[in-house]
Amino acid sequence: MTLLWKLVWQLRCPNKVKNFIWRACKDILPTKTKLKDRKIPVEVECDICGNVETAGHVFWGYELAVTVWQMANLKAPCLTANLPNFLDLFWCVKKAKPSQDLETFASLAWSLWNNRNAVRHGEACRTALQIFETSRTFLNEFQNFCELPHPPQPHGPSLWRPPPFGWYKLMGALSKLLPYPLGALEIEAKVAEIGMTFAWELGLREIILEGDSQTVMAAITNHDPGPIQVHHLITRIKSWEPKFRAWKSSFTRKDGNKAAHHLAKYAKHISDCIIWVEDTPPIIASQILDDVSVLGFNPV
Repeated sequence: MTLLWKLVWQLRCPNKVKNFIWRACKDILPTKTKLKDRKIPVEVECDICGNVETAGHVFWGYELAVTVWQMANLKAPCLTANLPNFLDLFWCVKKAKPSQDLETFASLAWSLWNNRNAVRHGEACRTALQIFETSRTFLNEFQNFCELPHPPQPHGPSLWRPPPFGWYKLMGALSKLLPYPLGALEIEAKVAEIGMTFAWELGLREIILEGDSQTVMAAITNHDPGPIQVHHLITRIKSWEPKFRAWKSSFTRKDGNKAAHHLAKYAKHISDCIIWVEDTPPIIASQILDDVSVLGFNPV
């Protein structure tokens, strides 16, 4: 088993995919049969094909999954007779194909699981081609990014800047349980989407959406929707554009908006919804005074 875990953690794919593979090999994914074994009252039929949903079934036991593996040219003939658990599937693929294909296998398995979860929550099932193309693009983007040199970029301290007269900057913090396992970029994009919705509900019509994720802010600003894992979120954010009289997005480093950073740290420890409108949250009152003083204004 030590060799297995070493193999998993050395895969050239995102950490969330490696963590998923580890959970799958440990047989702790919440498949319907697994939930039933734990005395949770659920129907055990697969939401995609109607057969009993085991780990082996999710990843190999129905036509959609088999088609996806065929597209990737990942075939393991030993699996055709009996559907194994995920650990058996992992070792079977490892023996059947060279090690460089394990990243493709891991990314496709993760994509199949995400499709299963999406259907479980009422979304439309993707086609085999959509799953395959999304997985391939996602993995290629990650691996290409890792191969690029990333020298440290020196920069001076960032200062918070007020919006133009009549405009509002969206600054907030969100602590909320979401039904999907999201990565850092997806969380940043999701928070931006919720911020747009909240601004509209408050009646704000000239806004600046400011965040500390350069990738997400650039995707919102440009025609390019950014990395594939946030395409749908960026598209939904941009769909709000016609509803506002004017809006734009901007990137700032964390030290350029320390008040929002303090709010985010505070939000992790509360369970209720707390909203301040036309009032300064006491948690950031001193930081607001510091920001105003640096700008050369006299706080009132």
